[in-house]
Amino acid sequence: MTTYHLKVTIGETEPPVWRKIAVPNHITFHQLHLVIQECFQWQDYHLYKFELPDVESPITRLFGDPFIDEGNDIDAREMLIDPYIAKGGRFRYIYDFGDWWEHVIDVLDIDPLDDARAPRVTASQGESMIEDAGGVGGYYRIMDILHDARNPRHEEIERWVEWQAPKPFSADTANAHMDELLYFPKAAYSSSAAPDAGICPARRVKLRDVVDALEYQSDALAAYIDLDAVEVRMLFFEDFVGQEEYERSLREFESCNSLMLPRPEELDDYGVMRSFALMQEGVAGDRLKRAVEGRGAFKRFKSEVAKLGIEEDWLAFRDESRAETARDFLEANGVRWA
Repeated sequence: MTTYHLKVTIGETEPPVWRKIAVPNHITFHQLHLVIQECFQWQDYHLYKFELPDVESPITRLFGDPFIDEGNDIDAREMLIDPYIAKGGRFRYIYDFGDWWEHVIDVLDIDPLDDARAPRVTASQGESMIEDAGGVGGYYRIMDILHDARNPRHEEIERWVEWQAPKPFSADTANAHMDELLYFPKAAYSSSAAPDAGICPARRVKLRDVVDALEYQSDALAAYIDLDAVEVRMLFFEDFVGQEEYERSLREFESCNSLMLPRPEELDDYGVMRSFALMQEGVAGDRLKRAVEGRGAFKRFKSEVAKLGIEEDWLAFRDESRAETARDFLEANGVRWA
């Protein structure tokens, strides 16, 4: 696996606040954004963009909102970093267009033989800044007040910092967190194919198949994505289908680069029911809110939905919630969908 070694420095900090990170070559710019967020303990509350010397338009996450999207930006979830990284290169990452936290990203090295787990922090300097502090200048003004007990705003700022500031930065903690949440398996794509409008083509798993698999799983059936074939498959358990079918499905599972889908117990079905209940108005809302409280909530909720005659509305809402869960899961794991 090719690994890029990058140094990310928050601009105008003195002494400089930076992190050296290693990331795999096959991730998107949105996934690089997630890594930077983790390494500087940002909260991912705000918009962001990457600015590259050879790319005219900013690379950001598009939201389909004309008041947010400029119309000529490039979707960071569709843009692989690989074609744009060269040793000695430099580009910028801006987080929070109000505070304008500017990060300068230098490409230190490209290692085609690095098999270590990535992403990871390899070195660091300086503590993380504080979200919503007013940018670098605002942060330093806040620190000045914090260290001046005679300042009339000292106690106010002290309380704010105690509530808002992240814990002292630890590379080990950041790596452990990324190891759990931001390990990106290599999605199948053809790096030799000619990029179309700067976007490297990739094979995509069908989102509908992932949503259906999330719904179909049970104690006797698990779902996973074959990342080599880029398709959803099922893993049958022996007591469900018998020895022969179990061994066949197990061989398929073990022979591929796989990504297990979230198990039924990991899905917040109760939260989806409660959200639907809170959306309803009047008598329907009151009845559904009562139904989701206490033991037996699932059965009561289903019964009330049937009595109210809103099964189609509920199923559509549940399906969209499943689709959102599937999209978030695939995005976090570097798997594209269609």
